[in-house]
Amino acid sequence: MLTLALAGWIVVGRTGGDAAAGGGADQAEAAERLPESASDAQAGENAGPESDEAEPGTKTDSSDTDGSDTDETGDTEERARWQAKEVNRLLSSSTSARSGLSEALDAAARCESAGPSRIEEITESRRTQLSAARSLTVSALTDGAQLKDALVTALDASYQADRAFLAWARKLAASGCPGAVREHRDYLRGLDWSRAAQEAKARFARSWRPIAETYDLTAWKADQI
Repeated sequence: MLTLALAGWIVVGRTGGDAAAGGGADQAEAAERLPESASDAQAGENAGPESDEAEPGTKTDSSDTDGSDTDETGDTEERARWQAKEVNRLLSSSTSARSGLSEALDAAARCESAGPSRIEEITESRRTQLSAARSLTVSALTDGAQLKDALVTALDASYQADRAFLAWARKLAASGCPGAVREHRDYLRGLDWSRAAQEAKARFARSWRPIAETYDLTAWKADQI
């Protein structure tokens, strides 16, 4: 009887151990199927727009759906402020691109190698700004759609002008700068696009001024964009 009891204990013990081992293997396999760690998941969430701030008032928690009208008004105001700051951030980068264009055009007209390369940098920068403008959220701003349309139109025209000037600069450098360098077809096309851009910038500046004054931001003028 003692022998049988010991044998039963050994069998039960081994079975329990095997089950525990199997459970550990199952847990390891399940762990491999789990999502990334919390830190990795957070890093993925942060890989969004360049701005390090999230737009206010975008919570999806159902517990927040019963807020008062005052809370909703406050959320809308915060969203409008955030959206205005994002527009202002983009305008700051646009100004830096514009400031270097005249010098680059003059360098290209003198057949200096720095001219075309600098115009190319400005053109690429303008393309990035145009893409960012198209992605702006302006739903909380007064006449936001009109504001965004004017800005996108202005930056698109500026981008087309930069492309035309770049084509001119490259052809000029390749030909050795003969004749009247600023009467080239591409250069004149760039001027036409620049005029169209200026009109759209003026339209944008008129819409932007009251928003800038409301949120204490730079009241950009057409010739600064």
